[in-house]
Amino acid sequence: LSDRVMAEQIPLFDAGGESDGVEKIVVKPAPEAEAIIWENVQLPLDSILQRRFIGRAICVVGLLFWSIPMTSIQALASKNVLNHLLPNGWLDWMEDNLHIVYSLLVLYLPTVALLAVLVLLPMALQMIAVFVEARKSQTEVVIS
Repeated sequence: LSDRVMAEQIPLFDAGGESDGVEKIVVKPAPEAEAIIWENVQLPLDSILQRRFIGRAICVVGLLFWSIPMTSIQALASKNVLNHLLPNGWLDWMEDNLHIVYSLLVLYLPTVALLAVLVLLPMALQMIAVFVEARKSQTEVVIS
């Protein structure tokens, strides 16, 4: 490889500090062009550090209050709440005439709702990594 090609493919980072008048430089391989999130490349470092702090704060708050949506889903899908939400007598009629539909509604609805939340969670975390924390490559998004 020529020096120019190598220089284009390897970003240089100043590691800070000087030793014997020579600056230390950390060399890391550059990500592939397809893996770069180009909208986030131009953001300055101080803005990125602030955004990462905000992103981590959002995740901590979400972690602390994770039980609220979980218990709400369980409560909303309970038999008593379904009796109040559905027209009068529908749930009893379903239990007598459509036992399979009744079983799916009462037994599996809470589980399916929780699974839906768990499916949406990685998408929400990815959005936080890209739009709030302004991660610059897909690898950083996956690792974060």
